[in-house]
Amino acid sequence: MEVPERSITDDHGDKAKWNLAYFEAAANEGRDCLTPVQYAHAVSLMEQLAFEDDPTHPGHAFDVRPIEGVHELREKGSVFGRINLRIYFWACKETQTLFTLCVDKKEA
Repeated sequence: MEVPERSITDDHGDKAKWNLAYFEAAANEGRDCLTPVQYAHAVSLMEQLAFEDDPTHPGHAFDVRPIEGVHELREKGSVFGRINLRIYFWACKETQTLFTLCVDKKEA
């Protein structure tokens, strides 16, 4: 199974500390349960997380919690409205890669 991976750069050309990778099933889950604007914002959240020194313990701008060996990025409000979005990811420290495993939404 091939897992797409990419590096991220910001508007100034600075490279993120972490690469991003995802399972196609996770991308499909996101596309199926979110609008295109919401999906783009979810991708942007993961891209922002890639700039953190330790995305499993990021700064106050993110709500990340450990769950059974992986981590959960939690987001609600803004473009998500009444949706409580959960993005589950694994941080591989050896390759400096954040693997998006699945996406879930809970309606408030």
